[in-house]
Amino acid sequence: MLSNIIRNANKSVKIDWLNYGESDSWENSEMFDEISDHRRLGELYYGYIENVNEPLKRLYSKIIMTEVLEHFICNPVPALKKIKQYLKPGGLLYLTTPNWGHMCIYDSYKDMPVFSTMEEYERYNLNDGEHMYQYSKMELEELVKEAGYEILAYEESVGRNHNLCLKVK
Repeated sequence: MLSNIIRNANKSVKIDWLNYGESDSWENSEMFDEISDHRRLGELYYGYIENVNEPLKRLYSKIIMTEVLEHFICNPVPALKKIKQYLKPGGLLYLTTPNWGHMCIYDSYKDMPVFSTMEEYERYNLNDGEHMYQYSKMELEELVKEAGYEILAYEESVGRNHNLCLKVK
């Protein structure tokens, strides 16, 4: 688990997790408690990063989104703009998402809906965690620029995942 690796490298680091969902029904919350030595690692929060009206808990020097973007049921640009507001000056966003080809129900991420309320979002949220959109490298470059980020590094992993390190422009 990435959080444990980071913590072992720097015992003083505080890591907060945002679990996708509204309650602590996440089966991995017990694992988080065990790994975090009863929350000394950080805090576990529940919510939807796509909900632009739901604030994050504090400012962060680094935010890591691994294998999240492809599950969004809405256009990711508003959520990435929201995340940008919670990065400290000089903060970084690390983003990974599959590069397994164009598997999706939309022709472009631009066709994905933008929701103004959680009620609208929940009407569409019927995917049970499936991949809703898989991005090409060119699309990722376009959408992160649209959201106000600069790409510091890009690498495609052996497993064919996009790996990006982003900073606010």
